[in-house]
Amino acid sequence: MTDELDKLRDEFISEMKMGCVEEAHRTLAKRDKLILTELVTGADIARLFGVQQSAISNWIKRPVNFPAPRTGSARTARYSRTEVVQWWAARHPDLVKRLRALED
Repeated sequence: MTDELDKLRDEFISEMKMGCVEEAHRTLAKRDKLILTELVTGADIARLFGVQQSAISNWIKRPVNFPAPRTGSARTARYSRTEVVQWWAARHPDLVKRLRALED
């Protein structure tokens, strides 16, 4: 996601330098949409993995190397969806293998 955000930032700067304000606003909207779909709440994570929100709270509180929040405080924390999925996949390699086998 960082590469995409960097690209959009560069596009925005270029558009502003050229005086293309409308295009720059569209680029910002794309960036905002990308950020919002990438950052998830504890409730989003619970739905993603089909668990209760209390499980997410436990993962966050216990020393299980759960990803640190990217924004917000304890109540408003948002996490990187990519980091959370990678964390989960590292903890469940057998299930990941079975899911990949189903895709083939």
